[in-house]
Amino acid sequence: MSAVSRRGGMAVLVFDPDDAGYLSELADYVAIPSVSRDAAPEVMRSAAEWLVDQLSFAHGHLVETAGHPVVMGEWLGAEGAPTVLIYGHYDVQPPGDRNEWKSDPFSLTVDGEMMRGRGSTDDKGPVYIVLKVAQAFIDQEGRLPLNVKFLFEGEEEIGSPHLPAFVAEHVALLGADLVISADGAMWRPDEPSLSIGSKGLLSMDLVVTGADGDLHSGRYGGVVANPVHALCEIIAGLHRPDGSVAVAGFYDGIETLSDERRREIAAVSFDEQEFLEGLGLQQ
Repeated sequence: MSAVSRRGGMAVLVFDPDDAGYLSELADYVAIPSVSRDAAPEVMRSAAEWLVDQLSFAHGHLVETAGHPVVMGEWLGAEGAPTVLIYGHYDVQPPGDRNEWKSDPFSLTVDGEMMRGRGSTDDKGPVYIVLKVAQAFIDQEGRLPLNVKFLFEGEEEIGSPHLPAFVAEHVALLGADLVISADGAMWRPDEPSLSIGSKGLLSMDLVVTGADGDLHSGRYGGVVANPVHALCEIIAGLHRPDGSVAVAGFYDGIETLSDERRREIAAVSFDEQEFLEGLGLQQ
């Protein structure tokens, strides 16, 4: 399925992208409809157990939570080397209206260079890649170049409600020099990338109160403010015309990009027209 070549004294793993074994195995994983929002507990557990089987080289096992189980594993045979914790998740989003799919969402379909199937990108495919790389090194080199720990949860798509308590209870087991999230997209298919930062997320409930009953627009329009209009103004006021956030204090503690960093960002190859066309938009 793969081979190890040596370049500059380093072992470099080389995969055969045409090997049908990988697609077959990933298809088995995608076929498990592990929708954390509404799947039966036994379905979620079957996805977790699939990962446990893949982690046989790292003592994979399930750890129960108040929700869906967490999958853990570790390979710590690289004495003196750093320890990396790999995070991922085995749950997926609901497929939505199946009539809008070109194929069964839980059947991995290869269409040219495209693979379709719920979870093939988020996050079953990325997790699968991590596992295959580690397995291949173990099979061919007998060891990994780093110490590696694995944590795969089953509730990421519903906000990871039980993960904070799990982490707090297993701090010692999860200790690592670096955490890598195997959950995210590459910059583009032909250019591997590594994300080193993410935007935050803030949610809130905003209630606008108006009259205690419906008001006829012909009699009261223009006299009594419509709560919907007021809400629109509030939402529109959250940003300035240039897209920056207008909320006081929002940028407190955030470092301003240096000129050097801006030059580094500008140097990244990017075709704006191609980007817009890929979204079905025209400049």
